Amino acid sequence: MKHKMLPTVWRVIHFLAMLFFGLLAIFAAFLTLKSFPDWLSLFFSGISTLVFGWATYLLWGRVYGPVARQPATRAKLSLSVTAATIVLLLCLAVALPPYNQYQARARNSDAKHTLHLMFVACKAFWKARGEDQKCDAGTAGQKAHGFVRSAQVTVSGGGAAKDFAATARHEESRQSFTIDARGTIKGKWDSRS
Repeated sequence: MKHKMLPTVWRVIHFLAMLFFGLLAIFAAFLTLKSFPDWLSLFFSGISTLVFGWATYLLWGRVYGPVARQPATRAKLSLSVTAATIVLLLCLAVALPPYNQYQARARNSDAKHTLHLMFVACKAFWKARGEDQKCDAGTAGQKAHGFVRSAQVTVSGGGAAKDFAATARHEESRQSFTIDARGTIKGKWDSRS
C-alpha cells in the first residue's frame, strides 16, 4: 500500500523543527563547553542531543504517522534515531579535545603577545630615556610607550636594556613565558597549578 505524499506544509514544519532542535543542541553544547568541566559539558551535550533525537522521533511519528504505525517501520525509525544520537555523541567526543587544545594555544599566544608588546614598549622607553633606565610593566604601560596589557595576563619583571627579563602567564593557563634582553621568548610548564 502506497502512502500519500505529505503536504508541503508538513515537510516545511518538519524541517524547521529539526533545524530548531539541532541548533538548540549545538547552542547547549557550546554554552556548556565554556562554563563547565569537559566531562560535564560532554554530559550536557549528550542530553541535549538525546532531546534533539527524541523530539525528531516524535515529530517524525506525527508527520509520517501512517507509515510509522507499521511495526517494522517504527522499529527501524527508533533504531535510526538511536544510531543518529550515538553518531552525534561520537562526533562531539572527537571534537572536544581539539577545541580544548585550541583554547590553550590561544591563551599561550595571548601571553606571548603581551610579552612581545611589553618588550617593544620598553625598547621605545630606552630609546627615549637611555638604556640604563629600568623598564617594567608599569613604565611600559605609560601612554607615551603604548603598552596595553591583556586583562587575563599577569606580567612581572623588567630591568635595564642589558639585563631585561620579564615573565607572563595567562590566568587560565599552566604555562608561563619569559622574555630576555634579546627579545627571545621561552615557555616553561608549571606543574604546581
